[in-house]
Formats: sequence, structure tokens, C-alpha cells
Amino acid sequence: MSTETQSVPANERLAYTLAEAAQAIGIPKRTLQDAHSRGEFRAVKRCGRWIVTRTELLRWLSDDS
Repeated sequence: MSTETQSVPANERLAYTLAEAAQAIGIPKRTLQDAHSRGEFRAVKRCGRWIVTRTELLRWLSDDS
């Protein structure tokens, strides 16, 4: 991870890898991957990694359906 990424507090980052997002919300990475596979939230693949925006992650967490 670059020093630039490490200097930004997690709650101010714009996006996370699926592993980082899973760790931040306290669930297994596989659970988040499965939710993404079911189309529950959007993510984009960049530089070989799936990235989910903070906004999209918060939307998914607050979804009551």
C-alpha cells in the first residue's frame, strides 16, 4: 500500500478494496464478495482489484430490503 493511501483516515477515503471494506464493517471478505456477485452493490475492477466506493458501501449497509 502506498504511503499516500495510508495517510488518509479510513472514514475519509473515497473507495475501498473489497477486503478493506469487509474489514472496515467487520464481516468476512467472502460474505462481501457473495453480496457483490448477487448484485447487491456496485463495484468496479481497477488494477486487478474490485473497488467499492464509500457511498455505495454506505447505501448497501443501509438498504432494508
